[in-house]
Amino acid sequence: MLDYTKILRLSYGKKLSGREIAETQGCGKTAINDFLRKFRESEEFSYPLAPTVTNELINQKLYKSRGGKSSNRQFREFDCEEIYRKLPKKGETLKHLWQKYDAAGVVAQDDGTVLHPYSYRQFCKIFGDWCEDRNVTSRIPRYPAQNCELDFAGMCLCLKNELTGEETTRVTIFVATMSYSNYCYAEGIIKADIQNWISVNNHAFQYFGGMTPIVTNDNCKVAVIRNTDWIDPVTNKDFQDWADHNNTVLLPAKVKSPRWKPHVENSVKIVNEHILIDMKEMTFFTLGELNSVLWEKMDEMNSAPLTTRDCSRWDIFSSEEQEHLLPLPSEAYQYLERKVAKVYQDFHIRFDDSYYSIPKKHVKEKVEIRASSDMLQIYSGAGTFICSWKRTYVRGKWNTNPDHLPTKYKDYIQWSKPNFQQRASKIGPYTRTVIDAQFSRVEFPEQAFRRCCGILGFAKKYSARTLEATCENAVLRGISSYNYIKNTIGSFHAPDQPQEPEPPKPPSVFGYKSNDSQYSLDNLISHKGDEDA
Repeated sequence: MLDYTKILRLSYGKKLSGREIAETQGCGKTAINDFLRKFRESEEFSYPLAPTVTNELINQKLYKSRGGKSSNRQFREFDCEEIYRKLPKKGETLKHLWQKYDAAGVVAQDDGTVLHPYSYRQFCKIFGDWCEDRNVTSRIPRYPAQNCELDFAGMCLCLKNELTGEETTRVTIFVATMSYSNYCYAEGIIKADIQNWISVNNHAFQYFGGMTPIVTNDNCKVAVIRNTDWIDPVTNKDFQDWADHNNTVLLPAKVKSPRWKPHVENSVKIVNEHILIDMKEMTFFTLGELNSVLWEKMDEMNSAPLTTRDCSRWDIFSSEEQEHLLPLPSEAYQYLERKVAKVYQDFHIRFDDSYYSIPKKHVKEKVEIRASSDMLQIYSGAGTFICSWKRTYVRGKWNTNPDHLPTKYKDYIQWSKPNFQQRASKIGPYTRTVIDAQFSRVEFPEQAFRRCCGILGFAKKYSARTLEATCENAVLRGISSYNYIKNTIGSFHAPDQPQEPEPPKPPSVFGYKSNDSQYSLDNLISHKGDEDA
């Protein structure tokens, strides 16, 4: 029971509003305002109160007929199931539903019985008791096609090795649930990384046939980087890009607060207790086999009648929710591998052991590579798009756009075909042959620059004689590749071999350079004496 005397002091003495009084009393403002209205309309009380007025007396006078206990009135019942079904609709409230119920007024039966409508307070109490008896809640309104909740199931499965029969691969189960209908999707993944996380989210909404404006995800590391206070969570950049691509908003649940995503928590419980517990006794060798059984059991769960309602999850989803989903993009979001690479002097970058040309103005700059399964997109350090390439999986393949290459190489004279050939000729004929072979294998000379630079660099690391011997062996064997040179040059190099002396310079034909002592007086007299003798 409320402390009526204190409420009156706060209202008439302190001039507090109903909301402010409700905060001090720990109750709803509706109850406070309802009491103050009854007090003002009552002819038995006035403020200030007489010393003999107590809370019990106020309650007896103002609420003597509450609940119908002291009255012979009979009340017109209402359908709680219908109220529960209508309440989640957008814009609907319990007060509005009661007003529609109350508008019918008093109803006279054929036997002369008169049925009165319940008051709003009684209406709410009866509906609340009905919800509690059926273990349902009406605290958080859920609207059709507005929210989807994501989580991982606590129980994991395992794949077995076909030869040994041992459990070798752990499988994590992803679960997605529509908040309104509890319609559920589940899928097993071997590795809970961002690439698989994006993939199962795509599969989930393709299964639902549309997208929700809000996605409430768990705070798993693959989705959320930081969520210390729930106000400003930091989500994974790729997951955020996925949300932007699908025109949805990510609202991660509060940390360690399962009530923020109660529907997927309930689905996880059902999946664990009724699906995964049985699948643990089964044997699976591939992920495809496991998911086939999981999807079959998931469809059975979605089609099974609910314990509290005379319908299934699928019935609610198909009749009330599916048509309100947002359309999916024409193409599903693809996870992008990200890498920072430097544009070398040959105007190419290296990614996944393949090479792709970049416009000449970006030489020596660092660029960002965003790679999907079939396409590469290259951006500058400032995030400006530069160019795109169809991704190749042929190791060592060069992908070159002639428009990316400069017409003249004044600024890159050190990296040119004649320059590499001249340097190779100085070392020896076999080194020149190997360098020529590098250029003969490519369409554009720039594609061979790195290999030529690497081969000629061995002359500095070991010696020119060692490199020439290695190239001679490579030419005789018909394997003039950079990797062969790299792997065999060590066997042609003697660690204790002294550095070869530089070849003597030929004498000058234009004269001699002598010390000035040769022209001293003593030296000239001695030469004169030798001639006389």
